[in-house]
Amino acid sequence: MTTTISQTYTRREWQTVALLGLVALLIVSYIYLVNRVVFHAVGKQTASREIAALAGEVVNLESQTLTLGNRVTMELAYERGFSDPGPQVSYTTTEEIVGLLVSRRGYGRE
Repeated sequence: MTTTISQTYTRREWQTVALLGLVALLIVSYIYLVNRVVFHAVGKQTASREIAALAGEVVNLESQTLTLGNRVTMELAYERGFSDPGPQVSYTTTEEIVGLLVSRRGYGRE
């Protein structure tokens, strides 16, 4: 023999269950969002520390570049195989070019 137990809930009980479920969902969402905010704040602090360290490194490298650049003389350049540039070459023209460009592909046409 099989017995079936059925239980009917009143409207007030359903409302209570729904409200408790909503409160549980809001608590879980709040914990998740606070966790995300904390992790983003820590990541931002870490990134700002790394940026500061890299900026200091860039300053050191720039000062080394300037120091090395001041050591280059014309004698050292000739010694290393550099030579004086030849005559100035111009790749532009002073002539005015007038024309109309027509596309044969028909872009924009249906």
